[in-house]
Amino acid sequence: IPELDAKGVVASVFCVARDVTPLKDVERSTGRYFEGMPGFAFTLRTPRQGEWSIPFASKGMADLFGLCPADVRDDAAVMLAMIHPGDRQMFMDRQLACLRTRQPFQLEFRVQVPGRALCWVECRAMCEEGLDGELVWHGVVIDVTDRKRMENELARREQEFRTLVEHSSDTVARYGPDYRRRYVNPALAVLAEGGAKALLGKTPRECPGGDNATLYEQKLEQVFASGRQTEFELRWSCKEGREVCSLICLTPEFDETGKEVVSVLAVGRDITELHASRQKIHQMAFYDLLTGLPNRALLHDR
Repeated sequence: IPELDAKGVVASVFCVARDVTPLKDVERSTGRYFEGMPGFAFTLRTPRQGEWSIPFASKGMADLFGLCPADVRDDAAVMLAMIHPGDRQMFMDRQLACLRTRQPFQLEFRVQVPGRALCWVECRAMCEEGLDGELVWHGVVIDVTDRKRMENELARREQEFRTLVEHSSDTVARYGPDYRRRYVNPALAVLAEGGAKALLGKTPRECPGGDNATLYEQKLEQVFASGRQTEFELRWSCKEGREVCSLICLTPEFDETGKEVVSVLAVGRDITELHASRQKIHQMAFYDLLTGLPNRALLHDR
């Protein structure tokens, strides 16, 4: 600061120094943090009049939007234009809703950078009001393209599974560790009195019950304990009172570690006609057709 004498001539200079080492240390550590984060941090100013601007953005902006911080420091339009046309209105609506409720902004949307593949990003930000009435948003944007791709693939496979299962003539049910049904397909629901509502959340003993329900639960217990698939035949009565013979296949379903069985998928195939045919063949082979008495073949077998 110049110091003047009585004639207005600079006679000396007053100098003030401040130790900013701690501040620089914080800036360096913060810079390393932003460089290592997946995405970028930003500060967005949205004045009541004039252009939106981003006075601060970390270097990760280049990876997601192909822009450097200087490109949006005075005008954020070039970056906002990269929001997918199908998501722009959703973006604006969510921002307005957050302004009304003063809730944090959180949204997943698509970004189309010229010359690059479409990507998904997630933006999270907090809003505060500046002294001049402008709104300032502090937040982060991260790339969630891989996660969205996995979610979409999972949803596609789930849809394929449901399409196959719900149109299958085989009965399908999923059981939890308590042996209660978590899912039943239409082929099973139509056989029970009360349909799916009567089956879901119930054990085999509770619905449909019967002598063989105990055997069913014993087989479930074995699969949960051993983690191995098993098959068995089961005779039970459907809602019309008709006896049905099913070949049941129980398959363990494991958790993400692959060690603990969290559910069991039961697929049943109606073999009532096959069972009747086997009984008929057995009757013809070992019993006299006229008298119904055991024949010599049965006596030799015994």
